[in-house]
Amino acid sequence: MRIIINIFLVSIFTSCSFLFAQKYETNLGSLKNIEGISEYKVVFEYDSLLKIPNYDSEASFITFQVNKRERKIKGSGRIFKEQWFGNRKNIYEPEFIKEFNNFKLKKRKINIGKENPNANHTMVITTSFIYPGYDATVWGEDTKLEVTITIYKNDSKDNILYATKIVKIHGRPSSDEFERVKTAYGELGKATSKHFCRKT
Repeated sequence: MRIIINIFLVSIFTSCSFLFAQKYETNLGSLKNIEGISEYKVVFEYDSLLKIPNYDSEASFITFQVNKRERKIKGSGRIFKEQWFGNRKNIYEPEFIKEFNNFKLKKRKINIGKENPNANHTMVITTSFIYPGYDATVWGEDTKLEVTITIYKNDSKDNILYATKIVKIHGRPSSDEFERVKTAYGELGKATSKHFCRKT
């Protein structure tokens, strides 16, 4: 009975985290500047000072994770490092794009793509914080991301039409750490599309 109650509480907590994590506040420009735009080229950037909780830097996080894995299975540390960076282009960014493009309203649909010949505007997603989370039998923690979103016209990069303050979002539970990160980018894509479809 106690296990059932614990699982129920975990599911309630996780659901609430999604409700409160997706907040978009304007930092620069205005949503009015991007009203009616339905096509964007999307660019993903990762802050050179990317923050990871409990580590001085991304480099120190990578070093710790590589050494921990190498002590258990030779070669697994190298694989982790390759996946940590490679999954951005191969998994997380496509997941963001897929979930963004899947969302639509009855009279509003926005499309994004890395190569989008129909787009006159660029949307930049900059990740500044990643908490990979962890898995446990009864209680774990989901991935947490912090990003900013910046929009400008392709031929006027310095003229920011709209930029958010930091947007915080959670992923979904998984025993695989990279899958947890993937779900966070998926949730971010869906929430971002919903925000722009409803507000612009």
